[in-house]
Amino acid sequence: MARRLPYSAGDWCQVPLRDGRWGAGRIAYIHPGGKALVCYFFAPFAEPPSGDRLGTLEPGEAVLIGKCGDPAILRGAWPLIKTDAAFDVARWPLPVFQNRDPITGVLRRVVYAEGDLLTPVVFSVSDDPSLTNAPSDGAMGTGFVEVRLTRLTETRPSQ
Repeated sequence: MARRLPYSAGDWCQVPLRDGRWGAGRIAYIHPGGKALVCYFFAPFAEPPSGDRLGTLEPGEAVLIGKCGDPAILRGAWPLIKTDAAFDVARWPLPVFQNRDPITGVLRRVVYAEGDLLTPVVFSVSDDPSLTNAPSDGAMGTGFVEVRLTRLTETRPSQ
């Protein structure tokens, strides 16, 4: 029996940054049964962001997009903000990911189906220069997301 998840696609979570400010993550895609999510992350906020403020954010404003797990949400470390607004998945696309071999430097295009965020449907060598700006394939842990958002936004004023 699949576990009942406390979150849905379109919900938000508040992400504490390491410098005392806050970020927010929009849950865009969920692997069946949870555990693997694709989230769009936004930061920085001086205070924990509210649903009203988050509703104005657009996908193109995300400072980090990637796959992560749900333990921080389930433990309450990333407080959940449920939304009543209909989630338009077409506005929040499942990105094409990139994977670069650390030894050879070979760049690969990685594509997932919406229903399976763990098994790529495409994993192919590519010389497409746009892939260098694509999100990295691989799971981001709680600490990684918090530190990465902090570093990506350390010179930005809070919203």
